[in-house]
Amino acid sequence: MKYKRAKEILENTGNITVLYNGESIWIENIDPKTSTALITTFDEEVIVPIKELYEH
Repeated sequence: MKYKRAKEILENTGNITVLYNGESIWIENIDPKTSTALITTFDEEVIVPIKELYEH
C-alpha cells in the first residue's frame, strides 16, 4: 500500500478492510518520515512498513 492510501483509510469514517500478513488489522497511526504504520491486530500493536499493508 502507498502512504497516501493509508492516510485516506486512517482518516475515513467507514470500515475498510486492511490486511497485514493475511490478517485483518486496524491502522492506528502512520509516520510519513519512516513510511511505517502503527497497527492493531486482534492481540497486539506493532509498527510495520506501510508497503506491507494490503487493502482487501
